[in-house]
Amino acid sequence: MKMDLSVGELNTLAMKMEKGDEQALVKFRKFYRRHPRNPLLIAVKARYLLINKKDPHGALEHFNRAANLGHPHPDSFLYGRIRAAVSSLSWELLDKLVPCYLKQVKDGVLQPSGLFQHLSMPGLKNSDYLMLANAFISGFKSGDISSLAPGDFTRLPARGRRLRVGYMSSDFKVHPVTQLLVQVLEHHDKTRFETIAYDLAEAPASPWRSRILATFDGVVPCRDLSDIELAERIRSDELDILVDLNGDTAGTKVWLCRHRLAPVQMTWLGFGATLGEGIVDYQIQDLFFAPEEIASEAFSEKLIWLPHHWMPVDTQRVIPPPPIRRDLGLPEDKTVYCCFNGQYKISRESFDAWMCILKEVENSVLWLYGQNKKNNQKLQKEAAKRNIDPARLIFSPGIPHLDHLSRLQQADIALDTWPYTMGTTAMDTLWARVPLVTFTANAFSSRGPGSKLHNLRLDELIQNSVANYIDMAVVLGKDEDYRTEIRTRLEQALMQSPLFDMELFSRHLEKGYELAFYRYENGLNPDHIKIPDLSYPDQQSSRCSLKEYNKSISTVPSGSGKGELLTESVHVKIERAQSYLRNEKLVLARREFSRVLNQDSLNGEAFYGLGLVAIKEKNFEQALVYLKNATEAEPDNEKFTEQYCLVQNLAQQDTPTFVRWAMERAKSYHRNKKMRQAAQGYVAVLERAPHHAEALHYLGLAEMQAGHVSGMQRIRLSMQLEPHNLKFQENYRYAQTLLQKKDDVN
Repeated sequence: MKMDLSVGELNTLAMKMEKGDEQALVKFRKFYRRHPRNPLLIAVKARYLLINKKDPHGALEHFNRAANLGHPHPDSFLYGRIRAAVSSLSWELLDKLVPCYLKQVKDGVLQPSGLFQHLSMPGLKNSDYLMLANAFISGFKSGDISSLAPGDFTRLPARGRRLRVGYMSSDFKVHPVTQLLVQVLEHHDKTRFETIAYDLAEAPASPWRSRILATFDGVVPCRDLSDIELAERIRSDELDILVDLNGDTAGTKVWLCRHRLAPVQMTWLGFGATLGEGIVDYQIQDLFFAPEEIASEAFSEKLIWLPHHWMPVDTQRVIPPPPIRRDLGLPEDKTVYCCFNGQYKISRESFDAWMCILKEVENSVLWLYGQNKKNNQKLQKEAAKRNIDPARLIFSPGIPHLDHLSRLQQADIALDTWPYTMGTTAMDTLWARVPLVTFTANAFSSRGPGSKLHNLRLDELIQNSVANYIDMAVVLGKDEDYRTEIRTRLEQALMQSPLFDMELFSRHLEKGYELAFYRYENGLNPDHIKIPDLSYPDQQSSRCSLKEYNKSISTVPSGSGKGELLTESVHVKIERAQSYLRNEKLVLARREFSRVLNQDSLNGEAFYGLGLVAIKEKNFEQALVYLKNATEAEPDNEKFTEQYCLVQNLAQQDTPTFVRWAMERAKSYHRNKKMRQAAQGYVAVLERAPHHAEALHYLGLAEMQAGHVSGMQRIRLSMQLEPHNLKFQENYRYAQTLLQKKDDVN
């Protein structure tokens, strides 16, 4: 059946759908209902499922259907098909698709649709990354930027003035790039550098976003600018250096750099691979991650090699004590291996090695990021094929960053993936004092964690073969004394290593900026730059330990020389307070929010947090005071206003309204197995309505589930109040089994 929509119109519709245009989606669905077997429409739906719905399994099914139904250009969605296969752990299909993809790109038949997915493709050589990047950018068109006038990049001599550096990113929000970068920016020498943020992020307010934007001398909101408007704005600011923090990741505008927006252009942090010829002048790396011998093979850019490591970290993160293993679904008496990489990084070779490790270390489990339910089930099936009990794979969901760092401390050993190894995940793992075993192959994409471990002088955890990787993981799993020794060395290294000295990192980064701009203003072409080690002459006496640092951020007053560098940001305190609040540690949450107000007496987030603490304590009058202060501090904050109005209404309305609200809240806690909080909620209901059968019943059930047999009496009383309630009867039978189990134990 002929489709009454041209290919060009369909492509336009697809792009609008990807940007979240609801009208475009409605229009597409009408066409799709009329032509459900049209391969062009099926391919568009596949891409929508992959990008917008984050459903790689559904996307792969539709890509395969489009190919089988005779799509006229199946190669056009080969990149998307590979992306779906990687994200859905379809390893057998990847074995067929990746060689075909590489051949077609090399032969000039196909142009890549992006670069990021190449890092996860098995079997690529260093030279392949550069070949693919150049093939990708060869298909660029000028688009609406073709009318951009030539730029004037003459600048005053750098001597005697501040260098003007712009940072462009869509990740100034709760994102790994911000979490890694923020403390380096806080240490920028403002007497020598002026910094401007080109903010492409579409994100709600958060402590992370507030903290990173506060580091800049100026912030330019760019989300709604067209490409030509953004290019013209950056040029008009007369930067000396533009640093892109995205590379080929979501929301990037790095490709505008091919039109030259600043005299010196760099990319860093967001994407570790080359962008191809003619995009930027430099990439910031280190010599372990990108050795000299592969620099020209894998990168079109010249490299600025930092002396220690190319990736910074935020050392202000004081990790809360870990929850007990039982609350995490982990066994108390087994060795816990872990990997919290995104599941798209799990290759068949990595998984095979993990199963060999579990087979050798029988009293062990593997703790993974449960990113996708279908992937979890697939990994359990793959484990069973390798004669490993699927129950030994334990999956946990994503949670806020500080909570994740807290739980991560309960792992014994972290296992890396390859060919695409850990990035930010490695920094988190080491910061949580968990030893990490990595396999460093020749491809640079597998060398990141090795660079970190090398700087921490834990080179025995860097393995050059799969067999050695397995052997090291097995030794660590079986030998608790050796594992303790490695942990102790890791702890000591964290206290002393320049890897975690962000003031020193900033000095090295700034030296790279100065040397790159020096080449420009002296008429020299970009070239590789090695930054000398600017470490303090006596590192041991000049650099405080992490324990001293963590103590100092609580005790050293702001405004006292060295203390200014150690004063903990209010945003860090707020993040920690929010973590305490999420985990129902109300006393600690109240203390942290109060500390924020001592440092910033008009901080709306702190007032709001104290209001939420008061709500959880059922002190609505006090909550209203705090929330009113929050709305006065930030009158335009809709979140604060909505919460204030909600509590105001609850305080003014009758008992039935409160009972409904409190009952819903208590049952939510119950469903999430937070029995103490659920019980408190049911008690609050019974204080207002003593004969509330449901509150009485579920309070008894919560008590029984917590091991208190007195709950059975409450359940019986609730059944007297509602003798025909079938749910009560079902729960009563369940409570009887709990009681029987307790009797059997006794």
